[in-house]
Amino acid sequence: MALEVNQRLLFVGLGGTGINATIELESMIRKEMCGPDGTFLTRKHPELELRPFELPQYIQTVLIDTDSSAIAKHRSAFQSKNDDIYFQTATQISDLSVAQAYGSIAQGLRSIMPEDVKSWLPKSESEPNVSPISAGAGQFPLVGRASLFNALQPNAESFLSNFDKAVNNISQAKGLSTLGPSGGVAPDLYIYVAFSVAGGTGTGIYYDILHLLEEKIRRELPSLTTYIFPLVLMPQAFEEEQLANQVRFSKLNAGFAISDLAQLVDQQNAPKEEIENNFIQSYPGDLKIRIGGIQTKKRAISNAFLFTKGPNASLTDMYKSIAAFCLTNIGGDLKKDEGSTDAFTFFSDLINRPELRRPDSSGPGLKPLSPAVGARLSIPVENISNLVTSYFVADSINTASNEALYKNEDRSELINLILKTTKLDFTKNENLIPEGIKLPNSPKKPGSSKDAKELARKVILTYQNLLTEIESKVKTEVSNRLANLSVNKVINDVTQQNNDSDIFAILRALVGTQTDQNNSVLAILNEFTNIAEPRDRFKIPARLSRKNFESWYSAIEKDFKNNRLPYIWSRALLNDALFQTNVLSSWTRNVNNIRQSISDWNSEQAQQLTLAKVKLEGQGQLVKEFLPQVGDLTQVFNSLKNDFEEEPSLVGLSDIEKLTKIINSSSSTWNDVWNVASESIEKFGVKLVDTIEGTVAQMLNTGVRNYFNDELEAKPLVPDLKTILNQLKDIDNVDEIMKSSIDELVLQLGSLIGPGGLPNNTKYENSDGEANPVVRVTYPADIRDEQIEQWIKKQLLNGGALQAVKSLKWDWEVSQGNSIVVAYTIMSHGILGNDETFETLHLTYESDLTAAGVDKLPWRRRLGSSFSRIIGNKLDERRSLVRLFLSLYTGQGQFHTDSGPVKKLEDFNNITSFVYKSSENAEEMRVPMVENLTNSPIPTFADSLLKFQFSASNSEISLFRYFIGGVEGNEVPKFFKQGKPPKPDKAFNLLLNDLREKEIKDLTKKLDKGDNPRAVIYGYKQGLDFWKNDIDYILESPVVEEEEADGTTFNSIGALINFHNS
Repeated sequence: MALEVNQRLLFVGLGGTGINATIELESMIRKEMCGPDGTFLTRKHPELELRPFELPQYIQTVLIDTDSSAIAKHRSAFQSKNDDIYFQTATQISDLSVAQAYGSIAQGLRSIMPEDVKSWLPKSESEPNVSPISAGAGQFPLVGRASLFNALQPNAESFLSNFDKAVNNISQAKGLSTLGPSGGVAPDLYIYVAFSVAGGTGTGIYYDILHLLEEKIRRELPSLTTYIFPLVLMPQAFEEEQLANQVRFSKLNAGFAISDLAQLVDQQNAPKEEIENNFIQSYPGDLKIRIGGIQTKKRAISNAFLFTKGPNASLTDMYKSIAAFCLTNIGGDLKKDEGSTDAFTFFSDLINRPELRRPDSSGPGLKPLSPAVGARLSIPVENISNLVTSYFVADSINTASNEALYKNEDRSELINLILKTTKLDFTKNENLIPEGIKLPNSPKKPGSSKDAKELARKVILTYQNLLTEIESKVKTEVSNRLANLSVNKVINDVTQQNNDSDIFAILRALVGTQTDQNNSVLAILNEFTNIAEPRDRFKIPARLSRKNFESWYSAIEKDFKNNRLPYIWSRALLNDALFQTNVLSSWTRNVNNIRQSISDWNSEQAQQLTLAKVKLEGQGQLVKEFLPQVGDLTQVFNSLKNDFEEEPSLVGLSDIEKLTKIINSSSSTWNDVWNVASESIEKFGVKLVDTIEGTVAQMLNTGVRNYFNDELEAKPLVPDLKTILNQLKDIDNVDEIMKSSIDELVLQLGSLIGPGGLPNNTKYENSDGEANPVVRVTYPADIRDEQIEQWIKKQLLNGGALQAVKSLKWDWEVSQGNSIVVAYTIMSHGILGNDETFETLHLTYESDLTAAGVDKLPWRRRLGSSFSRIIGNKLDERRSLVRLFLSLYTGQGQFHTDSGPVKKLEDFNNITSFVYKSSENAEEMRVPMVENLTNSPIPTFADSLLKFQFSASNSEISLFRYFIGGVEGNEVPKFFKQGKPPKPDKAFNLLLNDLREKEIKDLTKKLDKGDNPRAVIYGYKQGLDFWKNDIDYILESPVVEEEEADGTTFNSIGALINFHNS
């Protein structure tokens, strides 16, 4: 059973947070798809030609950071040493990691980039000293962005090629329909971009990477609908690991980043032509990018998921939580609405909800932020398999070390292999002629007996000379071969040649047993050095004649090959000092040391195993592991051995032969084991356990017969979650061990999301239907089962944080994975409606007013000070002013002086507050007015309102919702739709006519003087523009968006005024 991925997906990790989240997600996916030993897909789908731990190529990851060590961490976390497997699905972009200082890069960018590209780059005065950038961006987002733009030089098109491999692999990948769920797969591409908004790199580059990546995908894969999901880790997650000033800087970074991201998503969800140019980004090489394209209205980003750390969670828990949250969208069947054939994922269902496109009732903008948390419960079968494997390895070593079992062992094949691989096969009279030596050709038959003797003298002289030459070469050759003839090398070379040769058999073939060295390579070498000197046959027989010359020559040649040459090799071996030091003096000693070290480990392991219990260590929050009760571990081990005896491919094999078979099935070899163990032989047993632990885990999961032949049914030796959940339907008849497992599962599910583990929804508690919590549970099953779902729901609610959530909507899906995954999100929040974004924006707002230089804000604004306001945009300001004038028109809103409501023109000079009451008996909302450089604070009402929102209580926010039109059914006054509208309030007319005329005259006069400071002149101009132009714009602006104005007779204050004037 393996996770069935339902989509093409690209996971992008930005900065340290993004890379750590990527590591966790890949680990989960690999464990669920490839199995504990990495071979499930390899065995189950050989037609896909996937190697162990290799994911299908429609799953891709991209990693980007200024810190090169963070990128390297991702590679080191991958189980396989095979770089080719790793880089099939991973793209490392290290272009940002340079040894230069920020100042050097910034200076270069200022000198070469055109004005529209570098407008965001601050001047060099007071710039931070971050050096080198390869060590990180120093918690300055703008340094991260500068590093990116440095990598984009001279043309951003070249940087886009970094994504080529990932994009091409996704487009050409095979196996999606094969490995996907039976109900089909999504025809879309899902891109998950993980980063934090606390540091320098991820915060500094996320905005541009979203643009660059979307541009690349849209160009290369135009037929795919693309969804991009920012996964944002908030600053609170880092507080426990930071100093006080770092905590402050994290929140300031987040304030700007969240503001930028929220405005981008709002524009994606509800595009406004008048601010569209704000969202076209300029890059080196005259590349202009707007997400969705310059000419199209296609939008890829509909929301951003925010992750906030609970009180008991760690930073690592949050990386895992992000990964688990994504896992709920990646695996399981697609959703289908009743009566529809369209299928969609959980996330694509969420982003089509109307909440995202509604104005926020708690502050500026829409509601682009979805607070989220992911939780996962899985069975770490490897914890059980580690001990079971240790039993198996210890048992196999005991068998292999029992010399009595191997007394009559046939070692000839292995001995010959050792002699061949060590080039000592001359002891078997093989390969005796050294390289470069050629034996004489047989002479022609002599013409007479006299000629025969003369020819014989020449033959003897030739062979004697040849012997001298061979002796010299053999001595050199023997020395060279003995120079590196260690036991370690012998084992390494032999295990490379033959996967079926175990270490213990090699040691026996090399030196014999401790009581009998016969039947070994060492015995053969000793015997070979005792060869007697052959008789001298280089003599001419008195009776040599033409007739018997050929038989004489044949005898000479045969003796040379069979006796003389072996003797030369024998003498060379015996007389070589290295034979004494590297073989006779060390082989037996080294082999005994190896045997003793392995025996010591085995004895120690046996003692530990008698007391061993399966346990979990370092359990965090949110992503946990659950150990089913399996009874005594020796029982599990014996069950495993019994299953071995029933597996056809293992029948008749000794324990060590079974171990060899399992090592090979795990895509490892004895050579892999030895390469690691030889460096520290006392770790030989540990390496053996590590090598096959994953394979044994897979066998415990699926059963031995199913492991070797996935077409056969087999009972798992350790129950998986699917099995345990199925037992719930007949709980009265389960055995005690299964009952204990179910009891433990109850405890683990109940504590999966502990108190404080969910994001807050306090700002919207009194606003029905505006911020709706949704929980999605994916559990292992073939089809949905209501009984199982109700049982899981009951456990999650008992004692956990979900119990306190009001109006919680549950969503269920089944998966072929082996975990229960819970995703909780709120749909959705505005930037001031979310507690943590509110806190970061408030701090950023205050810093901008009072401490911009101390906090080095220019290097925390990654888009520059001219791009946008810290919070909201001019449309948000227009919205608040339209609502202000509407309330003044109806009399629900009034400006107050210290003495009470404004009643005459002179009172407007002494305004101290704005008061709003939705009805006569309602509570009042009082907004203190912030003074400006003009006579009246009305032109800067939006600033006063924002300051009020930062200090408002939840009850005041509830009143604000009525003011801003955020209460369902109260978006517009009733007279907009029916009946005759009332005439404007007296104070409204006073403001619109008398005060307006007075302010225009007064400000014009002040500006005509021309002797004021620049800041004062700017304030006067802003005020004059408000009274001359902005008011008309406000009066003609719609009170609600056109699509929400159906059925209204009026939708602007100007329309009301015109109605009465006419």
